[in-house]
Amino acid sequence: MSRIKAAIIRKNIRDFEKQRQQTLSELLDLDHLVRGSLATVYTKCGKDNCRCKKGKGHPHARISWSERGQGYTRKVPKDEIVWCQKKIENYRRFRSLKSKLKNLEANTKNLINDLEGIFVDGTRKDISFLWIKR
Repeated sequence: MSRIKAAIIRKNIRDFEKQRQQTLSELLDLDHLVRGSLATVYTKCGKDNCRCKKGKGHPHARISWSERGQGYTRKVPKDEIVWCQKKIENYRRFRSLKSKLKNLEANTKNLINDLEGIFVDGTRKDISFLWIKR
């Protein structure tokens, strides 16, 4: 029974390692990460005869983020909005892959610990002077 268990655990470890390598490869392929979120905001220009005075205002994109507890926001030029969206998506993908890696490594570590226990117990059962009377 323990040999079957060990074989299953070995297979699972190999599967997790393949997933880890694939995930790591994806993570390493990402670059140009931008932390934050984009939003469309409306501002009024203040001109008396402008249409924005009666409406919501002029739309423009802003990016917001925080670093070391300090919040920041900046206007994003129209020609940079798509670039900025892609880099924010890259950042979110990076964080997701990083979390997946952490989980795969934790699962692998647990399986390796289980495998160690199976090997130690199996060896002890085979050698009479290592038996523990319970």
